[in-house]
Amino acid sequence: MRPGPLFYSRQNIMKLQLLIGIIVLSLEFANAQQLYVGANYHPHDDKNAEKIKRDIELMKEAGFTVVRMGHLAWDSYEPAEGKFDFAWFDQVMDGMNKAGIKVILDLAIRPAPLWLHHKYPSMNITDANGNVLYRNMDARVLEISKSTLDYKLLFVPGVAVMDKATADKVREFVKNGGTVVMTGNSAIVDETGQVFASTHPGIYVGLPANGEILNPLLDDLISELSLRKGPAVPSGVMARQVDKDHFLYLNVSGEPKEIQQQKRTHSVLFNKDYTGNFMPAPYEPEFIEIGN
Repeated sequence: MRPGPLFYSRQNIMKLQLLIGIIVLSLEFANAQQLYVGANYHPHDDKNAEKIKRDIELMKEAGFTVVRMGHLAWDSYEPAEGKFDFAWFDQVMDGMNKAGIKVILDLAIRPAPLWLHHKYPSMNITDANGNVLYRNMDARVLEISKSTLDYKLLFVPGVAVMDKATADKVREFVKNGGTVVMTGNSAIVDETGQVFASTHPGIYVGLPANGEILNPLLDDLISELSLRKGPAVPSGVMARQVDKDHFLYLNVSGEPKEIQQQKRTHSVLFNKDYTGNFMPAPYEPEFIEIGN
């Protein structure tokens, strides 16, 4: 016996539509409640394929479900004007997809690549008077928690999150007579995201990262703490004394800068000999050996 045609009443159709609507809403609600766990990831730092592969494995093992990538990487995609390289990043994206990790892809807008600064010097970050923000001083960049901190002055530039080991190290440094300057918003929370229960990790001045404020403070501290000043250079040049006979210079301005020098010198980088003053080209380094 063949079954007859199916007939649905208006009431049954409305019930079916309601049921479908409830299912759709339930699915949407379930997705809306999903918690994504992840972090910013910067594979462009060295583009090491094996390291990136291991990083992805570790993120998967840690339960990461999302990463944010692409920001701060303009020069990695376009190392020279009009020359693009996306192949390395495609491999990273494929690796994330294979691991089941979603990607929030940022537009790479800053920092601008060096070649763009060369072409448009006006885009350099400056103060209100047009001076490139920098401060020449013989200094070291270090990881506080692993350093012996054999210094008199420590600058902590806006490190919002600070782990307990680093915070304790800074406190001990201050306790032993060291001077710490932290710019605004430094060490707001610890590595778990909790506000420090006691004081911030040091006696510091919570200053904005503004050259007009920090430069005079630094000059006073150099004098007060009897710190050895870095090599004397014009505005726009950074310099470091490597040893008694060698000096490294970097011209971060868009014009040649004259370096005062009384002795005969030799350029290790460009194999030139100088008698007296010399002028590093815009955005170029110079490594100088002092003659006898």
